[in-house]
Amino acid sequence: MTYEKIINILKVKWWVIILCGLICAGLMVYEKKNSDYVLQTGDMWVVDTVKLYGFSDKEKFAEDFKLEKFITSYVFLSVFLSETQVKYDYTKYAADWNKFSELEKYEWLKKHIFISNFGKGIYEITFFAGKNDLKNHEYFTSSAENLISELIRIANNKIVEFDSGVKIHLVHTFKMRTDSIKMEENQVEKKYALTGFVLGVILSACILSVSTIREKNGD
Repeated sequence: MTYEKIINILKVKWWVIILCGLICAGLMVYEKKNSDYVLQTGDMWVVDTVKLYGFSDKEKFAEDFKLEKFITSYVFLSVFLSETQVKYDYTKYAADWNKFSELEKYEWLKKHIFISNFGKGIYEITFFAGKNDLKNHEYFTSSAENLISELIRIANNKIVEFDSGVKIHLVHTFKMRTDSIKMEENQVEKKYALTGFVLGVILSACILSVSTIREKNGD
């Protein structure tokens, strides 16, 4: 019977199956070692508290001007991206950044940079990366504060086009992270090795089974 022949072939060729599994495991680990490594971390924040000052009728301007709407507008975000993409590696903030369309990049920024309005010209600007975001935690920690500073600088340059006496002043900055790295590099490599081994075993067993069936049909 074909079924029995397949079982016998798999028993005889067990070493081929194991070898294919080991080769696939090695290839998976090699590919992971030579690709951009993304470690899973908890939620991460960089928060700037700022005060918006206007020297021409400052109270009225602070009341009427909505910084949170201005900064999240597509016009401002386009300027912000054009100036910061040459200085910062956004693929370290979002691993799939280069696959995003322009609109998707704007939407990503609107979800990760947000502004709280406390009134009287006082705002909180937050750059946030969640635990499910594929990010480089070291790059985020070292550069996110500077990126927010760039945002404030660019916003100041644009706001003066509406009122030359208005300026955003930084009051306070702090960083926060909910937890540490969840998965170490060697754990990820073991996971990839096991996945590669299983795939190699299944693939080689399927090839041997198909070859046996073809030989049987040829008889």
